[in-house]
Amino acid sequence: MKNWFFFIMAALAFQCLAATDGSTTLERLHYAEQHYAQPADSLHNEQLYIAALEDVLSDTTLTETDKMRPRILLERAVKNRIGSLATDLELTTRDGDVISLSQLPRKFTLLFFNDPDCDACHILKNRLDTTQVINNYVNSDLLQIVGIYPYGDQQRWCATSYPNNVINLWDEKQQIEDEERYILPSIPLFYLLNADGKVLVKNEASLNRVLRALERIMISSDRSTEGLLSLLYNP
Repeated sequence: MKNWFFFIMAALAFQCLAATDGSTTLERLHYAEQHYAQPADSLHNEQLYIAALEDVLSDTTLTETDKMRPRILLERAVKNRIGSLATDLELTTRDGDVISLSQLPRKFTLLFFNDPDCDACHILKNRLDTTQVINNYVNSDLLQIVGIYPYGDQQRWCATSYPNNVINLWDEKQQIEDEERYILPSIPLFYLLNADGKVLVKNEASLNRVLRALERIMISSDRSTEGLLSLLYNP
C-alpha cells in the first residue's frame, strides 16, 4: 500500500534511537509524533505510532510524570484502531433525518471527513466525483462513500455541494468534536471500513493511497478482516 522500503528504513532509524536513558525514549516519541502520527507525512503509520507509545509507557526509566502525556496520546490513538469495529455515529442528512453508520448497507465504506471551507476537501470532492475507478466501485455496489462534516456550522454545510456518489451527512450532535469518538488530527481524512464495519485504513490524507488499498482489496480472494489486513500491511 505504501513504500515499504521507506517504512522499514524509518523503523530501523527509530530503533537506533533506543538507549537506556529516558531522554532517548522521549526522543523516539517525538520522532513518532512528527512522522507516524501525521497523516500528511509519507511515513504516516498508525500501527507504528501506537507501538511507539506503548514502548514509551513500558520504559521503567521514565517517571509517571513523563508518562502522563504519552498515556493520553495512546488513549486517543487506539480509538478506532485498525482491525477494530468502527465507532458508530448518529448523523444528520440534508432532509433532517438521523441515520447511524451501522444502519448503512454492509459493504466497503469510505468515510470522508471534510470541511466545506477546506481547499483540499474541495479538490478531493472533485476527485471523488471524477475518478473512474471509484465510480466503477460505487456503481457496481462494491463501495459506498460517506461524507461526514464534523463541525457545528449547519448553514455552511447546507450551502456546500457534494458529488452524487457521496452520502452527505453532518455530525449535528458533535459526537466527534465533543465526545472524541473519532480523533481527527487534520482535515480532510479518510477511513476505509470493510463490510463488517472493521477499520482497514485510518486517518489517511492521501486519496491515492486509499485507491491503491481499494485496488488490492477488490482483486483479493480473501475478504476476511484478517486476510485484508495482512494484504494491506504485511510487506
